[in-house]
Amino acid sequence: MGGDDFHALLRLRVYSRQGELLAQRSFTQLKVPGADTSLNTLDFQPSQITYSDAEPSDRDHIPPEYALKMPPTRWDWITANVSRLLWT
Repeated sequence: MGGDDFHALLRLRVYSRQGELLAQRSFTQLKVPGADTSLNTLDFQPSQITYSDAEPSDRDHIPPEYALKMPPTRWDWITANVSRLLWT
């Protein structure tokens, strides 16, 4: 999505095999200046996708971790598609 030198706004989207948007999350990627790495974690598991804005080893400033359950819930579908449903 874009951002400045240290932050990039990311959108995580989950689609069905038929191409239907099932879930969507937005979060900020914290980039290390001058490196090709970021301070984010993105962990794919069979029952969920976990994401955060800092490395797990950074114990002084731990932002909350978020989880997107797999399969996504009906509420995930509604929140991902609300703008399309209301304004089209």
